[in-house]
Amino acid sequence: DDILVKHHPSTARPSEKIPFVKFAQGHRPRAYKPDLSTDPWYPFQSRLNFEFVELALEATLSKEQINRFLKLIKSARCGRDSFTLNEYADLRSMWHATSHHMTAFEKELVHVDGIGSKPCEFPVYRRSLLDWAFDLLKHPTMGPQFVFDAKRLFKFDGSTFVCFIDEPWTADKFWNLQVRMYVR
Repeated sequence: DDILVKHHPSTARPSEKIPFVKFAQGHRPRAYKPDLSTDPWYPFQSRLNFEFVELALEATLSKEQINRFLKLIKSARCGRDSFTLNEYADLRSMWHATSHHMTAFEKELVHVDGIGSKPCEFPVYRRSLLDWAFDLLKHPTMGPQFVFDAKRLFKFDGSTFVCFIDEPWTADKFWNLQVRMYVR
């Protein structure tokens, strides 16, 4: 019941045999242990704060609407989660604190010829996909999940090892792409 893992030759890693039980353990979901520095709502003080800010953004609430909504929440709160925002300035402070964690959107004006040769201007917000990918790679929880080297997996069937695929990086196209990348 062993699994044979053959790493791509360009990695210079030797093949390894792993007992099936140990291999299967690595494929089970890990138990969730909250960590404030890596939770999706960090650096917000709670998930409830994060969800409030998300709703305020989606609803495009004004400063006055946000202050009114915060007063409503304060008067109605009864949950176990803490809600620490008190006014718009707190919300603005949180937006500012989180803005440097991911690549910012950039505004570009797109000029289009309108009807009757009257030019139209449209704001378009975008961000660099490469910079966004780097943000994900640097993330303490997400970064280690990325796999860049191809490998082939084989399960022993009693007489021989039979190849199987369980992730994209264990498929032939991924392997062949890495072969082409390292051919000099």
